[in-house]
Amino acid sequence: MKKFILIVLFIALGALCSISLEKDNIFTGKEEIKYALGDIIVEQREMDKKIEEYKSDGKYTFDNPKIIVNPYKLTPLTALIIFHTKESTHVKVIVNDKEMTAIEKSKIHLVPIYGMYAGTDNKIKLVLDNGKSKEYTIKTENYDGDLLKVEESSEQLDDSLYFLSPNFVENCIYDKNGNLLWYIKGDYAGDIRYLDNGHFYISDPYQGTNGVKINYSGFLEMDYLGKIYKQYITPYGYHHEIVQLKDNKVLTLGAKDDSPFFEGVLYIMDLNTGKIEKTIDMYEYLHEIAPKWIESLGNNFDFVLNSAYYDEKNNDVLLSCRGIGVIMKYDFDTDKIKWMFGDPENLPGEFDKYLVTVIDDTKYPYGEHGAFITKDGNIAFHNNDADQFHMESERLVDYLDKYTTNVVVEVNEKEKTLHTVWEYDAEEREFSKVGGKLEFLSNGNTLINYGWSITRDAYEDPENITINDTNYLNGIVVELDENNNVLFKGTTKGLIYRVYKINLYGEKTNNYNIDSYKKIDGTKYNGQMIRTSKIKNKLSFAKKYDGEFNVLINRMMINMKMDKKDEIKAVFVGEKGLSHVYTYKKKNTMPRIFNTDMYGPVINIPKGKYKVYVIKNNDYLDTNIQMNFE
Repeated sequence: MKKFILIVLFIALGALCSISLEKDNIFTGKEEIKYALGDIIVEQREMDKKIEEYKSDGKYTFDNPKIIVNPYKLTPLTALIIFHTKESTHVKVIVNDKEMTAIEKSKIHLVPIYGMYAGTDNKIKLVLDNGKSKEYTIKTENYDGDLLKVEESSEQLDDSLYFLSPNFVENCIYDKNGNLLWYIKGDYAGDIRYLDNGHFYISDPYQGTNGVKINYSGFLEMDYLGKIYKQYITPYGYHHEIVQLKDNKVLTLGAKDDSPFFEGVLYIMDLNTGKIEKTIDMYEYLHEIAPKWIESLGNNFDFVLNSAYYDEKNNDVLLSCRGIGVIMKYDFDTDKIKWMFGDPENLPGEFDKYLVTVIDDTKYPYGEHGAFITKDGNIAFHNNDADQFHMESERLVDYLDKYTTNVVVEVNEKEKTLHTVWEYDAEEREFSKVGGKLEFLSNGNTLINYGWSITRDAYEDPENITINDTNYLNGIVVELDENNNVLFKGTTKGLIYRVYKINLYGEKTNNYNIDSYKKIDGTKYNGQMIRTSKIKNKLSFAKKYDGEFNVLINRMMINMKMDKKDEIKAVFVGEKGLSHVYTYKKKNTMPRIFNTDMYGPVINIPKGKYKVYVIKNNDYLDTNIQMNFE
């Protein structure tokens, strides 16, 4: 009789569990609620609503405006001033006694303020068409990061600004006197690509790295107020370069999680739909040409495509392949290499038919960056002189003959020959093994940055100092005149990936316009969808999860103790009897860069609420988290 009662009880409990899971009662209301969209997007949406309210509220006047400092939580040296005027008028903007721009004529004014100093009371003066002016004081927070130290600054320089895009620290904008005028909180490493609407593309740290070096899962369209307009999510991620093409498409560099090459993918994406229209996997392509040599490089080879320049006239792309010390021109029409420039001694014989012959003393590209085609049709690049095949030693004494150059070469494609037509070698005094770029400015000047150059005092003791000692590394910014005379030089302790010359405002500026956030997702569903009833018993007896769990946009992060032998999965249990299972880590594997905080695979999941469980091997663990996907 007791056994019969127990059996009935277990059947009843199972039925209750089944009813609970199938009838959407899995949420107790006690779960921690997290938004997969990301906190910053949620906060920015709320700010948009407030701005619309302030804009509609006629109580804010020129004498008593609404001032919002750092409205979108990312750029502390910005503000938005909102007010109404009875008559339509332009608004002249003067920041700390410097005239910046004139805002378009209107009765409702949303005036963006850029270019303030950190940690001080900034004087903001606005002037209307009738001559009436008003001065406001805006207090900004302190900046505790590394600052640019100006060593030279000529009076010949114009008033354009230096935008420093580093790795692993904040992007910053400085004037020629070294004053910090703008920065963005967070790690937005990579290329900055300016758009005609005043916005720019920038890497997306909110999606996290996908485990392939500094590869991000996508990129953002943003403005100087820090407002995120669009978020592009791609299956190959993004690193180093974004090139705007026709018809709202981009050519960018990415990576495959399972490729033996780090950062070896080039692809074209339609920004309207997120569709990937063309993909070139350099591992697969080069493996067809020289399979034994490519395989000999190993499974974790730093191939690193670090620049791409599209030649619209010929439908070619110029690529810098840093890991093998090669600049190549690739024909999109034939999907074949036109030519390669690299050291024959480092490359297999199968590449000989592509290699150009150097007919002067031009140095081969070693660890090069930023290859592009000049207006004259020549090839320019920043040659780090860091041969990735021969850098086993870290001692500086083994690199005393190395120096970084900035070069323009002419390639005769018919004869397959190459020679130098311009060079700047800084008197052979700079050696930067990573980062850097060369750019010819519209005013005839030349802008150069050295990613991380070894300081001169390191050469006083080269036997005991390594080339990776950050105490002896500086990022350097240099601007030259037409005769290669130094007009500006600044240094920073952080690694500078690239530098740009920009203006925060145009001569005329529109009133700030609020556009809604949009996500463009180019990934496809890659989970395992199952009926929740199949796992209901395991869910019912799930143990407590002792770790951290999150999803930002489309990247899953699991922080828990794990060994190589463990298999880790996540289960998203939906409201309508369906669950989605994603594998974070397979057995006998580890993330490529071992870090339990690392973001896992892309997940693309239907909208809705989900209760989250983690499976470690066969053990189900309850995270007590509710994820809301929008």
